[in-house]
Amino acid sequence: MNRKNFLAYILIAAVLLVPGFLSVMFYIFTDSSQISSGAATALEITDKNGEVYKFESKDSMSRLFHEIIEGERNEADPSVLLDFSQNETFVIKLKQNGKDAFYTFYFDRTSPSGCFFADSEGKVYSVKADKAIEFMDSKYASSLYPYAEIPTLTLNGTKASPIEIEWGYYSYSSVKHEIVHLTESTDATDVKMSFLDFNISFEKSPDSMKFKIKDSLGMEFFSGSYAEFVTFGMFSKIKSSAKYDCEIEAFWDDKGIGCCGRAVYSFKLDVDFDPPGSFWISADTVEAGGFIVLSGKNIIDKDSISVTSIPAINYKPRFFEDGEYIRAIIPIGSENLTEDIIYQIKVTYDGIHTDFTLKSKKLTQRTRDYNSKGNVKTSVRTKANLEAFKEFVTAGKYESTIYESPIFLAPTSNSIRATFGDIIDNTSSKSDQFISAGMAFVNYLNTANGDKNDIEACLAGRVVAVGETKYGGNTVVVDHGLGLRSVYYCLNNVEVVEGTIVNPGDKIAGGCTKKGYTDGETCYIEFWLYDTPVSYRSLEGSGFGVYFGEEPEM
Repeated sequence: MNRKNFLAYILIAAVLLVPGFLSVMFYIFTDSSQISSGAATALEITDKNGEVYKFESKDSMSRLFHEIIEGERNEADPSVLLDFSQNETFVIKLKQNGKDAFYTFYFDRTSPSGCFFADSEGKVYSVKADKAIEFMDSKYASSLYPYAEIPTLTLNGTKASPIEIEWGYYSYSSVKHEIVHLTESTDATDVKMSFLDFNISFEKSPDSMKFKIKDSLGMEFFSGSYAEFVTFGMFSKIKSSAKYDCEIEAFWDDKGIGCCGRAVYSFKLDVDFDPPGSFWISADTVEAGGFIVLSGKNIIDKDSISVTSIPAINYKPRFFEDGEYIRAIIPIGSENLTEDIIYQIKVTYDGIHTDFTLKSKKLTQRTRDYNSKGNVKTSVRTKANLEAFKEFVTAGKYESTIYESPIFLAPTSNSIRATFGDIIDNTSSKSDQFISAGMAFVNYLNTANGDKNDIEACLAGRVVAVGETKYGGNTVVVDHGLGLRSVYYCLNNVEVVEGTIVNPGDKIAGGCTKKGYTDGETCYIEFWLYDTPVSYRSLEGSGFGVYFGEEPEM
């Protein structure tokens, strides 16, 4: 082969083979190589509030995150991320060789040395403090700082956005970031004011505030600071059933908390010193024989409240004043312990109706046998003696004070031999079967056992009656307020007198006696709402012994 032909073959081979070789080498190189900090790769940051920022490869943020991710890595224990359960999480997306690579960054705005990131495989690496600071001082880290948000003013529960705003916040290195905010609407916020109750609150309290108030005729009513507004007694000059145009200008300058600025809020104040009354009940379900508490607020004339029910409750509530509230206990289901009943209750006041649905759940009754040698003396359980006992329990003026108790203290369960609603079956006289109105519990005649036999108060209250009745023997009555009284009877060695204030656990008596309809080792505790015995189980688990329920929002 001559030299000319050889060169021709070499040239043909180069044309055919070299491009393929270069293509293979380019594929291998691009698929396996790491992206260097100078590569033209796009960056996308999603902050902890879901805000998305996008960058070209030449931007400083792209450079920064490439240096963090592609630089020297110090692997960390993944457990460090447990500290970020309620902190700041950023999602970083890099475009690498045409593929998206995702990393999760955890920034602690108070500790640059405590920042980390995790790759798609879950491996965790620490972020160098200087790199963390560089990002946390940028405007793209604003979601790290709670006071980067424009402040919202809350007036008497109504939120108002500013109509003018100059706002800035400070990042980690006290770098100030200005926020440009254009208010979409300049409409004033409507605010209700009642009972001279004017509540102002911000997410971050301002350092100072200025007030400008005009009346309905456009005349300036007040101009000055909020402190002057209070000091000059301007609340007392506000007229009921009037409207005012108001403006609040608030100022912040606090590098320590991280914000500064000025905001102007405009609102119309609608003054109404006679808000409607509101009512609520303590529960929507109650065990038959128990009770609920009906509470009210903004009630001027409690005697004008009307309470009706279908089916009828057959009880007229008596209301007591409790500070700014009025309250009444209502017995439920006392006339029918054996069926589930749905009551539709209507409360009417000042022409406004409030409706409640209440379920009375039937009792699980048990029959308790008392043998002929035991406890029930049928000759004492006469109608006349029962009526005399009722008069003793309900006599006198009821306490207006509501006595609060830390606990409801009942006898221990292993000493109770009968509970409210149980059927007492006296085996010596089947005709004398009756329903237990409270707790019957074992308490032996007073002996040398000392404190073992003490009868103790269940709730706090005032002793309003001490005496002997044919039905109950030695009897003590304690008034707890709201018309509720506890009755302790068949007692021995009574140790309280009328007027004594007792607390749960205080000694009432030193044991039981054979006087009364009980003959033996049993004492009794009952709770009465005026002349109606009610279940003590409605008292368990609360302070006064009564849960007043949640006040509804106005």
